[in-house]
Amino acid sequence: LLLSKDDIESFYSLEDCIDAVGDAFKLFSAGKVQVPLRTQIKKQNDQDTFLCMPAFCEEYNASCVKVLNMFPNNMDGTYVTQLRTGAASGVAFKYLAKKNCRKGALIGTGGQAETQLAAMLSVRDLEVVEVSDLNFERAHQFAAKMSEKLANYHTKIVAAKSADEAVQDADLVITVTTAK
Repeated sequence: LLLSKDDIESFYSLEDCIDAVGDAFKLFSAGKVQVPLRTQIKKQNDQDTFLCMPAFCEEYNASCVKVLNMFPNNMDGTYVTQLRTGAASGVAFKYLAKKNCRKGALIGTGGQAETQLAAMLSVRDLEVVEVSDLNFERAHQFAAKMSEKLANYHTKIVAAKSADEAVQDADLVITVTTAK
């Protein structure tokens, strides 16, 4: 059974993933989950990677193995990682951020940015999120796209001219960039 990004989105929401990741973090912290180091195999082209990540949870009497083939043009395989990574930030915001947040800042607009922003909005009722990227036009395009995609949150998503401007008076900050 091969599932596309659209298939996954149709039955598994970011909020579902935030709940699952929060439960997993709690069980892991209590020593109730076995998670060996992942196995990574890189092809000689230094772009394509194969990953194998097993886990076992006695409490659920369940085991799983995430097998991931990361190829630059395989976006659907990438989506599951983006979803889980966004959910991890959502859990952190849910439990560690103050309750009355009004402004968020997102630094970076690459592959992980969409689910990071969605996670931020799903756990806090923000008035505005300022988005920064090294390329202002890219930040502007991302903000416009996400304003439409995440319109149900009623949060103003705008491009900031710099990271410094974005984080000014921000209650929540997420950096999702490899830029130095």
